[in-house]
Amino acid sequence: MRRNSRIQILIVLMLITATTISAQNDNVAILNEENTRLETELQTLTAKQKALSDSIKAQEGQLKSLENDIKKAEKELAKNQDKTDKSKVAELQKRQAQLQLFIDGYIPEIHELNKQIVELDRQMEEFNKRRRNLESIRDDVSKNFIETHRDYIEQAFSAMKTNELNAIKADCEKYPTDQKIQEFAKKVETTIGRKRDYDYAAKVVEQPFNRTNVEKALNALNTTGMNSVQTKEFNTVREELLNFEKGLNTFKELINAISKKRGTIFSRRDLDDELDIILNKDNLKGRINSLVQNVPYLKNKYNAYMKALQAEPTKQPAVEKEILGL
Repeated sequence: MRRNSRIQILIVLMLITATTISAQNDNVAILNEENTRLETELQTLTAKQKALSDSIKAQEGQLKSLENDIKKAEKELAKNQDKTDKSKVAELQKRQAQLQLFIDGYIPEIHELNKQIVELDRQMEEFNKRRRNLESIRDDVSKNFIETHRDYIEQAFSAMKTNELNAIKADCEKYPTDQKIQEFAKKVETTIGRKRDYDYAAKVVEQPFNRTNVEKALNALNTTGMNSVQTKEFNTVREELLNFEKGLNTFKELINAISKKRGTIFSRRDLDDELDIILNKDNLKGRINSLVQNVPYLKNKYNAYMKALQAEPTKQPAVEKEILGL
């Protein structure tokens, strides 16, 4: 049994000696696999050390029991030294000699097991050093990975691409045991959600007015935890959403005012004269600049409307029907 125990220990030591780590390898899959393997082997060594310690305790217990047996035999031997039954004395002496042989056999094995435990302690310390080195490598990997991708997720949402964000998220998933990268992955996930909300809001203000969509977009915009660039961008599109309906009504006000004068407009000059009057009334020009021109859809339609009017002052631009129908 002792021989098998030594063979197993030698096998473990050979495995330890054969283990190597490439400090320059920044492949996280390899790092994680190596770390897992080190942990497993360390657990194996710890279990082996415990087994050896338990074996020593058991053998020391047996040794103590044998020593007690010897003491008992010695007492029996002393009691029977003066008796005439020489066979009893010889039997006790034989028993004493056998017990001593057992003891002599256990003591070297206990010493050997203690030596093996000392060696295992040394190897476990080496394992811990290598594991600390591996953790240092992983920290460098985490730092480089995060620094590489941080700038991208902190730029304006309009400059980001969803597929790029998803690619960064996929890269994070390659580091399942790296706490720092997994924390960064949460930020990427949050950024993906905010990018989605921003894109939806930006799309809403570029399309014909729909109150339900505007309210949905407004409710989704949350600037908590964003940097100044992203907060500014969110606030800009929020302002566009808030101004959408007021800007639409202002645009309709202009269209209706011009429609009433259409019978008196026969030339570009007539149009300019009427526009001066209409735009100066109730600060309509100022409201167009602040409400209509600041909403992408309305700005586009307003410019198309004015261009069509100036090209053919006597005709009703097609865009009028679209705006008045909203």
